[in-house]
Amino acid sequence: MFKNLLQAIADSSRPIEPRQGKRLFKEELPNGDLVFTIKGQGRPGLLIIFGLMFSVIPGIMFFAILFGIAPVEGGPSSTLFTLLFLLPFILIGAGTFSSGLFLWLGSTQLTLGPNDLHLQHQLFGKIFRLKSLPRAGLEVHFKESHRNNDRPVFKLSISNNSKDLGIGGSLKEAELLWLYQELKGALGEEPAPVMSIAEAMAEGGIGAIEETVSSPNYHSKNLHFTRTTSGWDARFRTTTAMSVVVIVFGSIFLITGLLVGNATRSFLLDFVPAIRDALSSFGSSGDGPPDWFFLPFALAGLAVVIYGFFLLGFRKTISRVNSRLIIDRRWTLFFTNEIFQLSELQDLKIKANGHVNNVPRYRLNAIFKNGKVVKLISFASTQDIGQLHAHLRTEIKDGSR
Repeated sequence: MFKNLLQAIADSSRPIEPRQGKRLFKEELPNGDLVFTIKGQGRPGLLIIFGLMFSVIPGIMFFAILFGIAPVEGGPSSTLFTLLFLLPFILIGAGTFSSGLFLWLGSTQLTLGPNDLHLQHQLFGKIFRLKSLPRAGLEVHFKESHRNNDRPVFKLSISNNSKDLGIGGSLKEAELLWLYQELKGALGEEPAPVMSIAEAMAEGGIGAIEETVSSPNYHSKNLHFTRTTSGWDARFRTTTAMSVVVIVFGSIFLITGLLVGNATRSFLLDFVPAIRDALSSFGSSGDGPPDWFFLPFALAGLAVVIYGFFLLGFRKTISRVNSRLIIDRRWTLFFTNEIFQLSELQDLKIKANGHVNNVPRYRLNAIFKNGKVVKLISFASTQDIGQLHAHLRTEIKDGSR
């Protein structure tokens, strides 16, 4: 059991292998057009069931009341009220059933020609929705389609400056990655290999960050910009709530690692017999891990707790003072600072740095002419890192040294 758990954890760090799947088809027509087709799921889904529940039963009641088969007490006013009450259920059920029917038996077809891109939806051989975009300037990126059990489900967004077309919201992640790579290749772009859709979205966000326009007095929960007589200050701090969450999370691992293992628990709790007796039900079964198995969890938890207390008191200020860039780091009474000449600042590098609630976070590094790389901020939001990048980019472009 534990071997399978460790294997699952190891597999989660591997890149997702794009695959075409059984529902995706690619075809090149004699005229050179490239056609991608997404077939229906081949089986009825929950939308069919919910659609029938919401439409059939209220529909029967609606028509029974309307034609006098099941009269409503209270006269015409009560009858009208009941009919109006049932009508939204019927409409919602019909819409849900139609969506489920399309996902079951319908198909979506994307045609990429030399000048245009066409997206059409078909059901029973009839085209009921057709959209088009000019091929020039098309961009392909991932976008959240909806949520399933509070987990995001993604789709492909194909857009230009004026319109946006969505496709593939019913595909699995590996299939959507395959379609993404095929479309990118068909448009003459070489897609970079990615671990997952979340990583691809993070990489796509870097372009938006690089185009951020600086705001002189930008304020957020984590980053405050202030204009000074000699330049500007950017004060970065971690929110108290985040620090507390990190400490609590680490404490759970620490306590679990110390108390779950039989030998470790017995050794520690012999000093407090009452607690030892209260926790006696936490013993491992014969199929459980060895006694030392949870000690790494305790050590990891201790490290996370220490890191949480560090975040609680840590502050960083990045300042532009005339021709210098000053990075000041403080933790309670301890502090360090670094001073660089802005004339030596050569480039800025943005990298993906994890996710919070499926929202990407980024890290910003400064690269100097002598090859030195300095981490400015990490695990920052798109807006925060965009503002710092915009301020420093201005220094590089304008030559304000």
